[in-house]
Amino acid sequence: MHRKKDGEEYWVFPGGKVEEGETPEETLTREIWEELSLKVTKTEKMYPYTNKKGMSECFFVCEVENGEPKIHPSGTEKNTEIDWYNPEWIELSKAKMLEKLYPEPLAQKFLELYEN
Repeated sequence: MHRKKDGEEYWVFPGGKVEEGETPEETLTREIWEELSLKVTKTEKMYPYTNKKGMSECFFVCEVENGEPKIHPSGTEKNTEIDWYNPEWIELSKAKMLEKLYPEPLAQKFLELYEN
């Protein structure tokens, strides 16, 4: 996800918080739909992670139906000139060159996994 917030432009993996009664996989499916307008077809747990605030997070590798990621209609009103996000496919070779891909430990793990 290409993002600009508080004057900083960077890249981040899509995601969000687990809602009451949801499994992590259900959260993944909902968040991918809400943020990218894509339907998840397969999930694989990838990497547990503790963020800077001490909160546990779980990252997944997933497959989605064919299509281009786009801002879901419910998210378009959140974009402003100074605070925006834009879902984009990035080739792995280009992802390796991104200077600001967060969270960094996850970005490193992800790139290591897909180098081979």
